[in-house]
Amino acid sequence: MSEKVLGVLWDLDGVLVDTGEYHYQAWSATFAELNVPFDRQTFRATFGMNNRGILTFIIGEEPKEDFL
Repeated sequence: MSEKVLGVLWDLDGVLVDTGEYHYQAWSATFAELNVPFDRQTFRATFGMNNRGILTFIIGEEPKEDFL
């Protein structure tokens, strides 16, 4: 017997669950490993961007495809 799907729920990051702090911690740890400065001000300026946008903002140029 198959069940009928009545709906689908997406959490558009931050809409249902505030994940900002987790994003900050993940980016902060990643940039620390690369010795790239990253603080809360930079995080706030980039929050909501996709990875390409964030990396372009941080490193000053668009990253190469193999970096993503």
